Amino acid sequence: GDNTLRIEFDIAPDVAKARADAHPFPIPFTKNYQTNGLKGIHMNFIRKAACHAGWDWGICIMPNGVYGRMLGYEPTEMLGMRVSQFTHPEDLAQELDFLAAIARGERDTYQMEKRYISRDGREFWVELSVGCQRDPEGRPLHLIGVVSDITERKRDQAALRLMGEVFRQAGEAILVTDHDNRIVMVNQAF
Repeated sequence: GDNTLRIEFDIAPDVAKARADAHPFPIPFTKNYQTNGLKGIHMNFIRKAACHAGWDWGICIMPNGVYGRMLGYEPTEMLGMRVSQFTHPEDLAQELDFLAAIARGERDTYQMEKRYISRDGREFWVELSVGCQRDPEGRPLHLIGVVSDITERKRDQAALRLMGEVFRQAGEAILVTDHDNRIVMVNQAF
């Protein structure tokens, strides 16, 4: 059969400006963008994925398979996605505050526990550590992040809290000993 190929060309600075205007917080300009005639245009929003790896000011520019498996996406599907698309709504404001503080030069790193929402709607917990790479003048260039799935740890912590509450509230006396039969804990009813 016949195939039809359609090629559309967009004006790169216009596309970058539209994407920057839609971004939830301001992004500082790097020296390169100020000196190449594109002042005020954030070309990071249309950068080629092969240039850098990771998240750059909230835009996925080169996801790896591990991140995609956590979220249920193929790496190619994640290109151009924003972290806000899979961050739990209740956790987004805190992260945007951290990112804005980095953009203003008030901090270079942050750590947080937050929830992601996978493609199939499953919520899971991650620990996120983010650092900012700056140019020689101190302007932010890139964000480098490490994400660890801590869902099991959060489940274990919740179970321990519940067991502790049962221990405290039990109407019967409870005595806990160590392996040498030394008393290490008693509840209020003891």
